[in-house]
Amino acid sequence: MLKLILNSLTKQDLEHEGKKVPVWLIGGILVAILFLAGSSLWEGTPKEKQASQKAVTYDDAYVKNLEMRLTNTLKSMDGVGEVKVFITMESGGEKVVATDTQIRTESSEGENKEERDTTVVFGKGTGGQNPYIVEEKMPQPAGVLVIAKGAASGRVKNEIYEAVKALFGLSPHRIKVSY
Repeated sequence: MLKLILNSLTKQDLEHEGKKVPVWLIGGILVAILFLAGSSLWEGTPKEKQASQKAVTYDDAYVKNLEMRLTNTLKSMDGVGEVKVFITMESGGEKVVATDTQIRTESSEGENKEERDTTVVFGKGTGGQNPYIVEEKMPQPAGVLVIAKGAASGRVKNEIYEAVKALFGLSPHRIKVSY
């Protein structure tokens, strides 16, 4: 294809102010353009990029801690026995930044107009200014899987299910208890 493009160039195209432009230079520029255009095709769709970024946004240590706490709690229940817990998270949590809002009201001909200017409040931190964090919302569980030896008993299985439902506020289809 590159050869076809180069062959289609006229002699006049290859000369600039009476000097010949090297063919290898034109070929190199065309290859670079094709490479840049093609690389965007290999990156995947925006949804795929967003999903891959979202999958690693929450802190694994937080999830492991939740799983360990739930495991220890369920083990202490009567008849549960050996337990394994797996928790998936819905989102990566959220940091709420402090904002400063200024409201200006103007009255003209019986009408009140209100303008709001909102700016983020910055605090001095290492490496420059960072937004001041007011609140940090932790990631929320999307689903819980509990595998327990005692879940073979209908009574114990129901107790585990009710405990997980109460602790995480999940709807029934998001909780699975097995043995």
